[in-house]
Amino acid sequence: MDVLTTLVKTHEKGNFFCLYWVLKVYGQIAMDFKDLSQALNVFRKLKHECQEKQMHRHKMITYKQLGYNYRLLQEHVKATNCFKKYLQLAWYNEDLHSELDAYENLSVDYFYLG
Repeated sequence: MDVLTTLVKTHEKGNFFCLYWVLKVYGQIAMDFKDLSQALNVFRKLKHECQEKQMHRHKMITYKQLGYNYRLLQEHVKATNCFKKYLQLAWYNEDLHSELDAYENLSVDYFYLG
């Protein structure tokens, strides 16, 4: 968690977009190495940073990543909640591609829920 804390402190002095991309890549790497708890921490922090800066498009992508992470953990209720928020932000941003992607991801997790 030291890397994450250092990045957030760096962000307080610098550029949001730099922090966003570093955290996003860091979360992706954690997911690739199956360190899902670390990936969850990173994406939650990223979601919080996006909320603070009112970066709705970036927050939308973060919810998608959180949904994927919860799906890998087989926590399908939490995954559907993330994908619902992803869908709402897609509507807010008028992003048709993300809207369709959210519907697809929701259908997969509803399938797993039974």
